[in-house]
Amino acid sequence: MLAWIREQPVLKRLRVYVLSASSRMEDIEQCYDLGACSYLVKLSNLNELTVMVQCLLAWLKINHFT
Repeated sequence: MLAWIREQPVLKRLRVYVLSASSRMEDIEQCYDLGACSYLVKLSNLNELTVMVQCLLAWLKINHFT
């Protein structure tokens, strides 16, 4: 998907934040090589995942993305 996004003239500057279950270094590096702005590994614990999402939403709001 990232490779396709970067090929689209209208989308090539789109900020892409990856949320993945994979913590494999190869996957992380590939996403950054394809232009991801950030790579976050999903937490398996629901409470920790909830806190992570709340922090992300607060960050987005502070940075005027919402």
